Amino acid sequence: MSIAISRLRICTAVVVTASWAMLAGTAVADDDKKQEVDQGVLMQAKLNSSQKVLEGLVTKDFALIAKGAKELEKLSGAATFHKFRDPVYRHHGNEFRRQVQKLRRLAENENLEGASFTYMHSMTTCITCHEYVRDVIRVADGDEKKGPLSSRSAAVY
Repeated sequence: MSIAISRLRICTAVVVTASWAMLAGTAVADDDKKQEVDQGVLMQAKLNSSQKVLEGLVTKDFALIAKGAKELEKLSGAATFHKFRDPVYRHHGNEFRRQVQKLRRLAENENLEGASFTYMHSMTTCITCHEYVRDVIRVADGDEKKGPLSSRSAAVY
């Protein structure tokens, strides 16, 4: 296995682990239960698609990378993930969609290095958005007393 793939595997494992840890948290109020479930299902689908991309990157399977990227494109357009009417939040969503479209194109062109870097950038965007929702939007809405956002209450594109 090449050094580049080993490094990619380590970096990706760190990003995925950090993302998963950020998503763990407490449940939201009862009136948010339905949205919580919908977002939880979509988040799990997004994680599954991200894992396909990662597997494709480490095995140099461009079809699997493209498949995961296409799934992420569809998931990022889901209405449930457009919870907040905030310009910074919208920017994160638009940036993520742009990145997964680029990831798909790079996979179709069999550009492993470009796809690897684009995947890492898209995961960084996810983490940054979660930080923003948790640390800025929640505080601005006065919800900081409810505790950390759960994976099901964070609107993730």
